[in-house]
Amino acid sequence: MKLPKQVAPVQRRENFGPVPGNIAMSDCPWYKAVGCAAAIAACVATCALGPEACLPCFASLGASSCIDCL
Repeated sequence: MKLPKQVAPVQRRENFGPVPGNIAMSDCPWYKAVGCAAAIAACVATCALGPEACLPCFASLGASSCIDCL
């Protein structure tokens, strides 16, 4: 009994030219990137307190306007 193909085979790309698709840079201005970097540094500092303080801090970064810069 033959089974149908489930997924397409993985093919290796030999050349490293432009990547196809709609990949573009994010719309994160420099001042927002600086603010998000400071927020990430603050979250790293809270990780010294333990995971109960560390995890919510990084989760709030993803839920806030810093998601464009991450």
